[in-house]
Amino acid sequence: MLEALPVELNVKHPDQSKPKGKSETPHHERAKLGDIASVVPKGGRMLQVFAAEEAHVKPLTAAIMASDYSLTPEVDKNNTLLILVPVPPATAETRQQAAQEAKKCFDKASLDVRNARGDAQKRHRKMELNKLVIQDELKKAHKSMEDVARKGQDEVKKVYENALKTLQQ
Repeated sequence: MLEALPVELNVKHPDQSKPKGKSETPHHERAKLGDIASVVPKGGRMLQVFAAEEAHVKPLTAAIMASDYSLTPEVDKNNTLLILVPVPPATAETRQQAAQEAKKCFDKASLDVRNARGDAQKRHRKMELNKLVIQDELKKAHKSMEDVARKGQDEVKKVYENALKTLQQ
């Protein structure tokens, strides 16, 4: 969730063409939060963001606050490289959105399993028409493919139902 957030970094590069008093010019660089910091869950409702450098703390905090997640990061008083991010409890609206997203993923995974099953059936049919395989072996392969497809559909359904159950808690 946080690791993909874009972070604006102010980087100072030496500039040889400037007079002695003005040897550095600020330069803006973009990086993903996950590239310059480590995100670690702490408990159920807290994330810890460990910055690599102290200069990154302020841009990291700004990026988290600017995100669409409505998060309010706080810099730890004991460790200035640590940013604590409390995660608010899910609302009915966010649970509903998550359930809709889970349904989309479920439908896509089910379709992928059905498509894989159809592709295997086409290959079996082609082998049968070209007489490349013995009929008994073809029946065994077909039965095995049906078992794999059924297990795949069951697994997809189980994951979806567990996701819905988790969202209802």
